[in-house]
Amino acid sequence: MRLHKSFMESAVEAVEDFKPDLIHVHHIFPLSWSARFIHSTYGIPYIVTSHGSGLACLEIDKRYYGLTSDALHGASYVTSVSINNRSKMVKTFSSINNRKLRTISGGVKIDTFYKVNSKAIAKEFNLTGKKIILFAGKLTKFKGVEYLVKAAKQIRGEVVISGGGPEKKHLMQIVKDEKISNVHFLGHIDTTERLVQLYSLADIFVAPSIWDDPMPLTILEAMATHCAMVVTKKGGIPLAVRGGYNGLFITPKSSNDIALKVNMLLKNEVLMKKMGERSREIAKKKFTWEDISSRFNGIYDRMVK
Repeated sequence: MRLHKSFMESAVEAVEDFKPDLIHVHHIFPLSWSARFIHSTYGIPYIVTSHGSGLACLEIDKRYYGLTSDALHGASYVTSVSINNRSKMVKTFSSINNRKLRTISGGVKIDTFYKVNSKAIAKEFNLTGKKIILFAGKLTKFKGVEYLVKAAKQIRGEVVISGGGPEKKHLMQIVKDEKISNVHFLGHIDTTERLVQLYSLADIFVAPSIWDDPMPLTILEAMATHCAMVVTKKGGIPLAVRGGYNGLFITPKSSNDIALKVNMLLKNEVLMKKMGERSREIAKKKFTWEDISSRFNGIYDRMVK
């Protein structure tokens, strides 16, 4: 209640000051509740973008359903970052008008994320001249990083984990208990420049998600920097990764399959590099923010006419 009240008051202050033509809300709640109130009070239309985590929360706690359903009903448009996410939206909110639904993924700054010289960051973390298998993102159970860590003993390269989160302590304990020597926890990379260097250092990017991950932006960033991909076929990930073309699919929760597919690519360096090049091509063709933003601009124009 206190959070909702604070969000509402802040949103109203912003509307009074800025006097927007429309409001774009990210995540299906709780900020959508404030947008619904503002629409009713000020007549300002709003659009809601679902990134997937809200739907996952609703599966755990049904109390969020009522206000969220009302907010989605009042929105001019509701966008989802993947087809899978959109299908879940329709299943969860059966009364939602299908004509207002759109599927628009996230994007990547293609002129920012590209392969650069990574010697400095390799030297910093003592990774010079080594084959690098990278995971970057928030360390939660949903991301399945535990299975990558457990696969590391079989992997013929260095497994690099970038990011923080509630699972980090557990993952580090696995490394200690299993006496795994080729896993490196780098923590949060503090600048975009250093993050691009880290992606550029990687030969393979692994996304071992065990839930229907709508569309992790780290996947698009890794693709833009020429990484071959080893990923689970979950959620929106297949929108970006094509099995056998720019990456390989792995079985969820299978450390053995992760090790098998990663080693397969490490052994075939020509294929691995070719997949990295194809990753960059797909990112440029389908996931630039210029293209994504033009789709949103088209919706905005229709909302304010």
